[in-house]
Amino acid sequence: MRRSRLQAERRQREADLELARLTAERQATLQRQGHASMQRHDEARLTVLSREAALARADAEIAAVDIDIAKSEIRAPFAGRIAERFTDEGRVVDPGAPVVRLLESGRAQVRIGVSPAAASALSPGDRTVLTSGAVEMPAVLTALRPDLAGGTRTVPALFELSA
Repeated sequence: MRRSRLQAERRQREADLELARLTAERQATLQRQGHASMQRHDEARLTVLSREAALARADAEIAAVDIDIAKSEIRAPFAGRIAERFTDEGRVVDPGAPVVRLLESGRAQVRIGVSPAAASALSPGDRTVLTSGAVEMPAVLTALRPDLAGGTRTVPALFELSA
């Protein structure tokens, strides 16, 4: 909203500058013909400079707003949806503080703990079929963690579901 207001002010300043330039040209012509004083010509010429400075100031204000917007954006390295907000909009947060929890909207992934013996027989890229009740889902192993999960003593394996 602030940026659109600044853009409107910039367009107004552009119009003021155009009028000042036209006036300066007319005053220069009239002054050369002897129909206007040097004072009027100087006023018109310096008004152009003043309007140019106002336009430059408007451009600087718009650039400052663009920088503020760029600094306030949060970008995720994947497509997703916001599942939970941890802070309100417009609030200043510390660096590294969680702001939202995102759910990736790409292909579904499943993390399953497998025994160390079964994990040694697996490698990323392996295709398998995962079963949940009566539902079978084709999947591809995308990653195996090198450590064991503390509570279950299993190796976390990440599968990407094909369907």
